[in-house]
Amino acid sequence: IDANQDGFLNPQEIADVTVIDVKEKEISDLTGIGFFTALTELKCNSNSLTALDVSDNTALTVLWCNNNSLSSLNVSNNKALTKLYCYSNSLTSLDVSNNKALKMLYCHSNSLGSLYVSNNTALTILECSHNSLISLDVSKNTELTNLYCNNNSLTSLDVSNNTELTVLYCFGNAIRGASMTALVYSLPETPETEDARKLYVCSDETPAGNFITVKQVEKAEGKGWIVMEWDGSDWVPYAGEILDGDANGNGVVDQQDVEDVQNYILTGVAPEGVDTTLYDVNGDYAINAADIVYIINAMP
Repeated sequence: IDANQDGFLNPQEIADVTVIDVKEKEISDLTGIGFFTALTELKCNSNSLTALDVSDNTALTVLWCNNNSLSSLNVSNNKALTKLYCYSNSLTSLDVSNNKALKMLYCHSNSLGSLYVSNNTALTILECSHNSLISLDVSKNTELTNLYCNNNSLTSLDVSNNTELTVLYCFGNAIRGASMTALVYSLPETPETEDARKLYVCSDETPAGNFITVKQVEKAEGKGWIVMEWDGSDWVPYAGEILDGDANGNGVVDQQDVEDVQNYILTGVAPEGVDTTLYDVNGDYAINAADIVYIINAMP
């Protein structure tokens, strides 16, 4: 930076600086960074920053400020940003609505309760795992290829508009029953010329999280997706679960299961594509009134 090595920075030297890399320098204060108005890339990650003002650095395209102690971050003036790495801080909110050029956003491992990305239509990678999100709308992010939203508090997720999506990590949430069915049905079809896409949906480390049935897995596989589970040491293909009393395999034990089994007992006819062996919920190799009683007792 100090081109003439006189121990000072003159206006021309400041104006010539486009990249600053001060990562892992035990820095706690970056006051004055705004003077570097030509800065396009700033790496100040892995320090001890509690505040960061980049409002005057309007030429920034890449910002690494991860692994600090930031409780807030204002990037509203940084409209040229294409990559933002702000993960592993203490952020409770993040406004990227002005950052329409953003292609990669890594904001995981914070305390975000919400995240609005509908203006970020150029996003290809969104890593927002390990936050406190209760909802996530990615309907406008049609260029998205990788979505990591695992370990939040999501109860539903719709990726029907994300036709380029090839990797989806959503384990460690609370997506079950009809919501899991909706997620599976929203998965984009994998073209025959492409490798299978992967859905990372369950983990034995979060047993109270998502629940996906055999039937839902089969639907995902029919769309060209491999469903994956973390078994404690590695990601492995997952066949899905059978919920006790879930006669129709939709991940919920309710009145519909009773009606489906009852109709089958009376008519001998099941809806097209239904595996009637699931109707034998008590495992006695017969489908009769005892199964209906079993379902009723299994209802939450």
